[in-house]
Amino acid sequence: MNGEKIYIKLDGHKKDRYGRFLVYAFLKDNERSINETIIFEGYGVAYTKYNFKYKERFLKAEENAKALKKGIWKAGCL
Repeated sequence: MNGEKIYIKLDGHKKDRYGRFLVYAFLKDNERSINETIIFEGYGVAYTKYNFKYKERFLKAEENAKALKKGIWKAGCL
């Protein structure tokens, strides 16, 4: 992954209330976003307070991480 280019997609709001950019980061030829991969590997959660383009995909990635006990979902981590 070192040196690979990524591309950014925006969805709705460009920044959150703290001024952070809200983006989806994709590797050039990858259909899964880096954001989704982080959730799928169990190192993030799908924040679902608001609707967003990839909400269902992120929720599915979180469900899979929980089912496979990955990352923060490992037994005893939470």
